Amino acid sequence: MLITAIRVRDIAESLLQIRQVLEHTDGFELRLDYCEPLDLEALKNLRSQCTKPLIFTLRRADQGGQYQGPEAARLALILDLCALAPDYFDFEYDIPREFVAKVSALYPNIKLISSYHDFDQTPEDLAAILALMQQPFISIYKLATFAHSIIDALRMLYFIKEAQVPFAGMCMGEDGEITRVLGPVVGNALDYASVSSSDATAPGQLSVQDLQQIYHYPLLNKNTKIYGVFGDPVAKSVGYLLHNQAICKLQKNAVYVRLRVSAEDLPAAIKLCRKLPFGGASVTMPLKEAIMPLLDGLNDDAEAMKAVNTIVVQNNIWQGFNTDGLGAIAALEAQGSLAQQKIVILGAGGAAKAIAFVALQKGAQVVILNRTLARADQLAKDLGCEAGGLDTLSHLADTDYTILINTLPVGEKMDALLKVSYLKPGTVAMDIVYAPIETVFLQIAKQAGCVCIPGYQMYIGQALLQEQYWFDVDSQQLLGVRELMENYFPAAIVSQLK
Repeated sequence: MLITAIRVRDIAESLLQIRQVLEHTDGFELRLDYCEPLDLEALKNLRSQCTKPLIFTLRRADQGGQYQGPEAARLALILDLCALAPDYFDFEYDIPREFVAKVSALYPNIKLISSYHDFDQTPEDLAAILALMQQPFISIYKLATFAHSIIDALRMLYFIKEAQVPFAGMCMGEDGEITRVLGPVVGNALDYASVSSSDATAPGQLSVQDLQQIYHYPLLNKNTKIYGVFGDPVAKSVGYLLHNQAICKLQKNAVYVRLRVSAEDLPAAIKLCRKLPFGGASVTMPLKEAIMPLLDGLNDDAEAMKAVNTIVVQNNIWQGFNTDGLGAIAALEAQGSLAQQKIVILGAGGAAKAIAFVALQKGAQVVILNRTLARADQLAKDLGCEAGGLDTLSHLADTDYTILINTLPVGEKMDALLKVSYLKPGTVAMDIVYAPIETVFLQIAKQAGCVCIPGYQMYIGQALLQEQYWFDVDSQQLLGVRELMENYFPAAIVSQLK
């Protein structure tokens, strides 16, 4: 059940907020501890006008609330609030049992929620916390903790999935975002959202609009498959936007989330993910190589490239693939065949390796240029191509190259590395970075009269291949998905590159 939490500062304003999202939520939590003084008559009027279930909460300060008065006064006020017949009342886990029994006896139709908040961490033993919360007359147990890593969030999701009592779990903070999305998938009793992103009542809480428009929350259920991106950082990734649009377009029962995973946490993260209904994943930097020993198998391309950017899960078997190279080559082949083309690749990382591997298969000549020459030499030796240092860029215009591809990190000072005079007009220049669309590299290439291919073209190519692997759809079915993805990137900036 999706609950929209409202910080009640003014009853009339809160009624307007309720009406704003009434059709998009299953119920509301009224955080009455924000309201001082609390007008019970106005609240009674609000109660009579709200057609969705209401949770009343009068949270004390040590559990994240705003109520500052004496505890005896708070308990007396809670009894007055119960007289207004909310559907639920949210109590702190350690509220006196005799008080809970009294409320239950006086107001048997009110369902009681027992809440535990930890704003510092996600305790290791969640079962012990739940055991501590146990008492009679409770309808739902709610546990909200702070996630310091994706491990905390995944542990919470698995705990929700295995809970034997009506349970609502969630993690606060950026790394806890997935617990806000995946509640219906793991059987969460209550999921909490805000009216807008500026009205969140807890760190990391998503708005009703984001849950609906980005994650198609109303369609999620216990049969939904989870997909996501493993990497660090992932905050600026567009995958969760584009893949969720594709999922809706293809009418698949799935959802795509962001999972910020460090290399150090990766083994534990994969172990936990295997306990959840994952259908697949994208893998980005710096994990494309580190993920390999944690999988059950690799396809031939991923094995040869020694890098994985795509995972497919079938029958609990986690299989690794690589669509980076094919995605880049698809964008290049839109300009013509790669056979006999001479491609110069800047950088010697995982993306460079994947692109070079496929380009060589297509009959192109490949030269790897990298700041650390030893790394370029090793990659060239592994692939059977040429290598050099970035200091040779100044002589590029004197060679017979036809395509230049930039895979260097975003932080590389490209304007100091590459000059317009180094490039030949009419040659193709492609960047693998998709944000910003017109990178410094492409700005220089444009001034030199090159044919520019922005990084989003590679992104779309590899993403469509991922969709094929995950959902077993053909290229015809993906035409609409391609259009969605191409429309995402700003048309005005795209037109400048043509």
